[in-house]
Amino acid sequence: MISKDIRYVAHFDILGMSRLTLKNPDLAWSTLSHLAIANQERLSIAFELNSIRHEMRERVHTFTFSDTIVAFTKSDSVEDLHSITIYAMEVFARALFRGVPLRGGLSHGKFVFNLDMNLFSGR
Repeated sequence: MISKDIRYVAHFDILGMSRLTLKNPDLAWSTLSHLAIANQERLSIAFELNSIRHEMRERVHTFTFSDTIVAFTKSDSVEDLHSITIYAMEVFARALFRGVPLRGGLSHGKFVFNLDMNLFSGR
């Protein structure tokens, strides 16, 4: 299945992961684990907008590879904008709380993905 819709996208990766992997593989693994935990914790939250409850897992899909998380919404609705913003802030905060140095960004536009082939492309 290929989707080519306009949506919101967040991208995070760990700063200095290559150096850390070469210097201390055990610490690198621990750091990756902490990032995965932060991601899972944040996907389990919900928020209320206009008296309607929204589950994060229903609005935001994530794809993790190595030290990178790509998260994207179903569409570009107001609810999706709130979802990706809350998700991004929460993951960033939880990762920093766990000592994981992240960089990231948010984008809006055409995002093409095929989950069956683990492919994606977009701004």
